[in-house]
Amino acid sequence: MEIERKFRLDSENLLSCLIQEGLRVEKASLCQVYTRIDKEGQERFRSTGKGFFRTQKRGKGLAREEIEEEVTTQAYEEAFKHAIGTPVQKQRYSFKLQSHEACIDVFEGPLVGLVLMEVEFDCVEDAHAFTLPPWEGITEVTQNEWYKNHRLALYGAPVENAPKAYLLEQALKRELDMRLFSPSLSSYDAFRVILTQLYATIEFHQQGYLETKENEHLHQFRVAIRKTRSLLQCLPELFDAGISERFVQGFKTIARQTNTKRDLDVFGEFLSTFSALPSIALHVEDSRASEDEKISQTLGVGHYAPFLAEWKMVLEDEEGFFKGPKGDLTFQSLSALALKNRMETMARKLKKLKETTPLASFHRVRIEFKKLRYLLEYCGPQFSSKPLKRATKTAKAMQEIFGVLQDRDVQRTVLDGIEAHPSFVSDVEAVAALEALREVLGHEIYALRERILLKKKKLIRNLVACAPLLDAHL
Repeated sequence: MEIERKFRLDSENLLSCLIQEGLRVEKASLCQVYTRIDKEGQERFRSTGKGFFRTQKRGKGLAREEIEEEVTTQAYEEAFKHAIGTPVQKQRYSFKLQSHEACIDVFEGPLVGLVLMEVEFDCVEDAHAFTLPPWEGITEVTQNEWYKNHRLALYGAPVENAPKAYLLEQALKRELDMRLFSPSLSSYDAFRVILTQLYATIEFHQQGYLETKENEHLHQFRVAIRKTRSLLQCLPELFDAGISERFVQGFKTIARQTNTKRDLDVFGEFLSTFSALPSIALHVEDSRASEDEKISQTLGVGHYAPFLAEWKMVLEDEEGFFKGPKGDLTFQSLSALALKNRMETMARKLKKLKETTPLASFHRVRIEFKKLRYLLEYCGPQFSSKPLKRATKTAKAMQEIFGVLQDRDVQRTVLDGIEAHPSFVSDVEAVAALEALREVLGHEIYALRERILLKKKKLIRNLVACAPLLDAHL
């Protein structure tokens, strides 16, 4: 049985002072990894400089069951291959404190700057009776699960969590640091803050576009709309089912109003890389101007103002009137659940992609990638692990390839529309130029599909490797 109290130190100053005062300490370099973290407990492998040890722990709080045994170097090295989270490295300074075994751990690597002190006791009564000397800069964290070593391996050093009121204030300014979100914040409150930041972004860039007609404003407006819709789709039980469905469809309608303009913008950029006929470029530019006018009219007359006002009312709900079945889960738990579901969906759909798969199926996978990327943007900072970071990096690279594939396919559709336009039907030179562009697009689409098929196995492995980490938080 392990009975200990844990304290966080503001710095290493206390340790330095104790050593200067003549305290005898024994120093050891520790490195440990976890191979199992679940609701029942943890399995840890540790190197101490004197040997290698496997420890199994059960329970929470002050007293926990602990079983330790010495293992071989090979067993320790094998554990690294199956590690959950990141290795925990620290310099341990052991000493006696009021006849109790104590140690100060100075962490290194990703946890550098964190300093913890542990005091061990023979019984719970001794632990309760213990009183610290009048030291400054020390805070007890015995009951704070985020300072357990397995949590440090999963998430890194705890940050000072900001109150919800502060997070909402930052969201309305379109500024949000996801590291300040407490893992124990209710998912209903956490995601309302995130969606409030997106709502503020929608409003800001809508007004910016109406005033300047700059494409960047329209792009950011579209991105915020997409993110909002994606989060609602990935978190179907965060809000009441009827609320989620209504706003998923509403944001889909808004996004569709700007799709043609976006497609023409992308096609215009593609066209600028070729010496195509000026008449084709001019036609595309005229079409873009026409779409600009349509969007300006739709947004300018406040067509969607009642819908957005209703959405704002939902986001301001402090009583939980619109809350769904998953709204009471912690932010951390719902984040883990949503990421796990999205990654499993991604892995299944990726496995089905083959040489003969229709292009429409590739595009459906692209949409899943976007949803995963948005989830990782907002939920990923809750977790700190190499598998998740690898999956995030690979998913980002793959989504960009899928995005270019989608653009090239859309550009073929734009070419179809141009070819059917009366001004080009009898223009032999223009038709020839359009056919040349179509051939280039065809080659690029084929090459992009091949790249995706070559890379999909690596991504599937990376997605599957995240499962143990996410399971540990469900």
